[in-house]
Amino acid sequence: MTAWPNRPAFGILAALRARRVVNQARMALIAGDGERASELLDEVLANGVKDPDWHWLHGRACALCKDLDGAEAGYAAALDVDPHHAAAEKALMALRAERYRPVLSAWHLHSAGRLVEASHAFAAALHNRTVGKALHPEVWTGLGWCHYGLADPATAAWCFQQAVALAPQSAQARLVALRSGIPVVLLTLEPTDFDPFASVVLRGQCGPLMTELVAEQHQ
Repeated sequence: MTAWPNRPAFGILAALRARRVVNQARMALIAGDGERASELLDEVLANGVKDPDWHWLHGRACALCKDLDGAEAGYAAALDVDPHHAAAEKALMALRAERYRPVLSAWHLHSAGRLVEASHAFAAALHNRTVGKALHPEVWTGLGWCHYGLADPATAAWCFQQAVALAPQSAQARLVALRSGIPVVLLTLEPTDFDPFASVVLRGQCGPLMTELVAEQHQ
């Protein structure tokens, strides 16, 4: 296997080869061949080379191939190596804004009280490749709030459960325990001393607990 620049055994020839491969990738990008550029950069980066410019180029190659997950990973990797890499930061911010736009539009519809339209927009976002799976927990959460507002607590609860299943540790995910359409308790998914029922709810053992809480509310 070729020794690459960041390996202990690398030499001048290995470093020159790595740069030659990257230059070939640059030329492929200029020619609009993102797939070839991505393949060449994969060859270099698979050996653990940590050069922010090369990760940024890989992100550009993936973006050209419409691989937005790969593009986001490439830009983020460049910033992991060099947090001040301006081109990678700009590209990452623009990409994330583009990916979030359909979700933001759905939230605007929800805020305007257009719940049916909002639910359709959130549902469409689940199948939108631009959005990406990383945003699906928030999309399911928004869909849940739409159904809750439309007086469909069963579907709302199911949607919230999908969000929880996808991102059990995400601060964005929220679990609403519903009983007869009444939100009994709103919990984050990071149990603390202030969320004494969180672990019980997350284990799916909230039935008896919710009954007791509802009874206390009506006393």
